[in-house]
Amino acid sequence: MSATVIDAAWIRAELHRTGKTQRELAEAMGIDGSNVSRLLDGQRELKSREIPIIRAFFEGPAGRRTTPLKLRRYQPEGDASPEEQGFIDRLRYAIRSANVSIVDLAKASGIRPEAIIALVEGRDSRTLHSRDIISRKQMADFIQHLGVETDWLEKGDRISTIRPTRNNKLTMSVRLPSYETIVKRRVRARQAVDASSEAGDYGFKAIPTYRAPVRQQDGSFLLDSNIAEYRVCPPQLLRVLGAYALFIPDDSLAPRYRSGEVIYLNPARPAQVGDYALIQLRAPADRQTAVIAEIVGIDSSRIQLKAPNGNTVFYLERANIGEIHRIILCSVE
Repeated sequence: MSATVIDAAWIRAELHRTGKTQRELAEAMGIDGSNVSRLLDGQRELKSREIPIIRAFFEGPAGRRTTPLKLRRYQPEGDASPEEQGFIDRLRYAIRSANVSIVDLAKASGIRPEAIIALVEGRDSRTLHSRDIISRKQMADFIQHLGVETDWLEKGDRISTIRPTRNNKLTMSVRLPSYETIVKRRVRARQAVDASSEAGDYGFKAIPTYRAPVRQQDGSFLLDSNIAEYRVCPPQLLRVLGAYALFIPDDSLAPRYRSGEVIYLNPARPAQVGDYALIQLRAPADRQTAVIAEIVGIDSSRIQLKAPNGNTVFYLERANIGEIHRIILCSVE
């Protein structure tokens, strides 16, 4: 794929596509509006330091990212501590989740767009111009306008949220996973791509199969995020994004499911009365738990469930439910 050439024609096309104005572009670049007109007329050359600003200006909700930001190690002052090694990853994750452009953050926090780009790219502060070094106060304002909690951004050792602000594009709070979860998701995604590529050579699709969850005293299961293997995708899930399989740990779900069997789940298709499903619970926040049961009743506030062994009927409040993944089929080893 050829690299995008940033020139007057490209800028004109982006202005037309996004509906943004020359005046807004001039404000983002920190230059007079007449200079933008001269640039578009070919009477002024584009400076190299202005290219990332222009890209950032057009990468807002109405635009698209022309060049992905490279992940580098964050170095605020010399070598980064172990706690700061994931700072850039969490910052990029938060900006993407908040659906906010770098230009909007720059306007709100008073930080130059070049400085924010340098921060997001993880450039060493010793290589930056003094005007592009972000102070602690500026960083605090930046985090406040983004809407993310400082502790999560600095340490990432727990689940957090992004609050809606005037500057991000959220209408409700967004739940952010811990940094460990972010890393695991990236590893699983990479494994899925590798497995699918290998499977494609043989003409079939592969889906991840997770290790057997651990049954707890209350009957729920503690899910294991580690992938045990990849399996051939059944026809019912060929076009389903996020489809996966799971080992059954024991005979507590018999006679419906027995130890060693594998269930295949569709997280996209809504479950209905009569379906068997894996219901992920919201609490506790520090670990992912779920119940496997048949849905026997649904109303506006709660869901009635029956254990697969047929001995227990119980209710779950909708407020305590995270996601419901429908069980499509079961296979025997």
